[in-house]
Formats: sequence, C-alpha cells, structure tokens
Amino acid sequence: MNKPKAKPPTEPHAITAAIRFAERAHTETLASTGDPRAAQAAWQACLPELTGRGEVRAYIACIAWGLHARILSADEAKTMLYTAQLALAAHQGANPK
Repeated sequence: MNKPKAKPPTEPHAITAAIRFAERAHTETLASTGDPRAAQAAWQACLPELTGRGEVRAYIACIAWGLHARILSADEAKTMLYTAQLALAAHQGANPK
C-alpha cells in the first residue's frame, strides 16, 4: 500500500509560517541582546527571498506585520514594499496563478 505524499503547505499556511519565523527571530534576538537594531536585523534576515510570486506575497505579509509590530518605520516599509513590487513585476507571467 502506498503512503499518500505529504502536501506542500497552502499559501496562507506558508505566509503564517514566514511571519512566525521572522517574529521568533526578532523576539529571541531582542531577549538575548536587548538591542532593537540587532533584533530588526535578525527579523529582516528571516524574511522570505523574493524568488517567486508566493514568496513575494509572504514577504509583503511579513512587512505588514513588521509595520504593525513597530519593527519597521513607515519609510523602511515603503522601501521594502517597493522592492516587493519590483519583484512581482519581474515574476509577472513566470508563475501565473
């Protein structure tokens, strides 16, 4: 009898996982160092790479969470969202969904 193959996470689950991963990096770094800048750098290092449309969506969701949690300033978020917009334009047509 064949075992069913594990399904890849659906996009909402992948987005939630990306947010939690970055949030955990921020929280743990802040707790261990007490340095908000180091915590922000740890958070940014955990953001999804902009390699596909799904990853860009997860990146945008992380930016929204980071802005809400006051990890990012409005200007930082604006720059990062522009980067995501450029990535989406680059992926246009490459991964239609």
